[in-house]
Amino acid sequence: MLSLSRIKEFHSIRSQAMDKLIDRLRAEAKANGGVVSVLKNARFAVFCILLRMCFGIEMDEETIEKMDLITKNVLITLDPRIDDFLPILRPFFGKQRKRALQVRKQQVHQWRN
Repeated sequence: MLSLSRIKEFHSIRSQAMDKLIDRLRAEAKANGGVVSVLKNARFAVFCILLRMCFGIEMDEETIEKMDLITKNVLITLDPRIDDFLPILRPFFGKQRKRALQVRKQQVHQWRN
């Protein structure tokens, strides 16, 4: 559980993530004539904070983006379906199961590299 003292401990992590966010927004604005993707960059900053809080290690931006992409693919693929609750209907959901296995293979392959 996060208490006020624990939240204060993560001040430097939040500051670093916000600095990364500002740098990314400036770079994207410069590259795209002032147009930025706020949601994508905000998600990146929050993901940086969560990774540091949960695992305690700092990662480069490329690794964080890979982890974010894999996590997003897993969450999209593994939405609850009716066959999760009624296994007798599984033969009708072969396409979705195949996609889930494909995402899992991609996830394992990414972590090995």
